[in-house]
Amino acid sequence: MSELLAAQKAKPTRTLLGTENNLSDVSILAKNPQLAGIFIWVGVDYLGESHLAPGVHGESGLLDRTDVPKAFMYQAATTWLDRPFIHMLRGSAPGRAAAAPIDNDTPLNRPQAARAAFRGATPDWTPTNLAAHNEPVTVYSNCPSVELFLNGVSVGKSSRRSNAGTFTFNIPFAPGTLKAAGYAGGGEVVANEEYQTAGPAVKIVLTPDVLKVGNDFDSVAFVRAAVTDANGVVVPNAENQITFTVAGAGRLAATDSADGNSQEQFQGNKRMAYGGICVAFVKATGSSGPITVTASADGLADGTAALDAMAGNGP
Repeated sequence: MSELLAAQKAKPTRTLLGTENNLSDVSILAKNPQLAGIFIWVGVDYLGESHLAPGVHGESGLLDRTDVPKAFMYQAATTWLDRPFIHMLRGSAPGRAAAAPIDNDTPLNRPQAARAAFRGATPDWTPTNLAAHNEPVTVYSNCPSVELFLNGVSVGKSSRRSNAGTFTFNIPFAPGTLKAAGYAGGGEVVANEEYQTAGPAVKIVLTPDVLKVGNDFDSVAFVRAAVTDANGVVVPNAENQITFTVAGAGRLAATDSADGNSQEQFQGNKRMAYGGICVAFVKATGSSGPITVTASADGLADGTAALDAMAGNGP
């Protein structure tokens, strides 16, 4: 970005565009409207170019491998989104994680503590330690001010400074409901988000991104499997091994999770939950007919999802 700024200063009539930038350049762009824009490298985490042993993918994506936005996406949105929004993460503001030690006895598996550290800040209110302690909370918002409420009681309020849309808090943990409210300049609430503390894991909930799957080469359904408590709250520390089966006019193409250190086979029918979640990719095998996806794990109630195959491209 420094080179672009220097080039624009040398010849102000130039129209300049960054073509391979990272998130740190967003704040520079916001303060220099003479720059036309930038392309963030990269949109989605991809296999290869990992900087963290024994990682298998690059970590700089705005989306993880399962197409879920990462913290970087929300940080960018604090500058560029034109509607009020707010998003909370429990834990320290994310940065590049340090490489964790590898267990010499099982070199392809990281200990649970190291896996949790790699995840950094997470969208939940269920830390591993449920005893009384202080818990950092990072809030991303484009609102002028943000306030946190724990079980209905305010535990902190902060105003936006300059273009920085990242609000940090350190609050006492207690189980229950953590809510973030974003205020407009007039003091009215224009955005909010809340998390519930999860109870014990009891079931798997499947959520497909589409209900109809085309039988062409490119169509695929993302079926997200979440390990939840009795109320449907995702259990973020769950690492159950989930087995997927597909019946009817469909087949299981692959499984995945957002775990950059997983050495599991993509084309197998089993996947460890990561952050309580993993994904099955389902394709149609015929031009019509029902498809049933089932996810099972020891000690959990099965999850099921119903899809339909259709001729041609999917919706």
